[in-house]
Amino acid sequence: MARILDMADGVGLSRWSSVLQAKPRTDFGGLVWLSRGLAKQLRLKRKKGRLQQEPPATPWRGRSAARKPQAASAPLVFSQAIACPQTTGDMMLEITVRIGVPPVRRRIEMEINDGGEHIARLRAMAISRSGRERVLHFRGKVTLGGARVALTLEARPSRQFREWNDAATVAAYGALPFQLLSADFFPVG
Repeated sequence: MARILDMADGVGLSRWSSVLQAKPRTDFGGLVWLSRGLAKQLRLKRKKGRLQQEPPATPWRGRSAARKPQAASAPLVFSQAIACPQTTGDMMLEITVRIGVPPVRRRIEMEINDGGEHIARLRAMAISRSGRERVLHFRGKVTLGGARVALTLEARPSRQFREWNDAATVAAYGALPFQLLSADFFPVG
């Protein structure tokens, strides 16, 4: 019993707050809804006095490419490598992808990563509900260190969700498979 009491500390309420924030909303009753709201407000108030992180980088905005989609020569994937040139410094990276968009209005989210390091977020909107394939073009600046052999382009869901067996939710928010058509590096300037 003494060992259990020694494990207890003064952060019991914050642990309950974490449990309430992690619990699925579908399991809530009326009192839990109030407790969850109170816990969130307390967490935000505690967080207000802390040091602020640097603002997130501006996402690269996707534009529809002028050319038509190629014939499906390669299968659509959720992740693909981009070979890097053996150079150092800032470079402009232009990426063109073919992506299948479901017939819903939604955001298209992608990321460029290097192992554990996040490089850039790529974002586009699918306003039309035609559900057709699109070719998107992204352009942004990356910093190469010479040691990088490849970057990884990855599809990401546009928000977190738990209902993977609901086709409408997956179509509206799930990661979209793509084909990398081109990735070109250019000197800045």
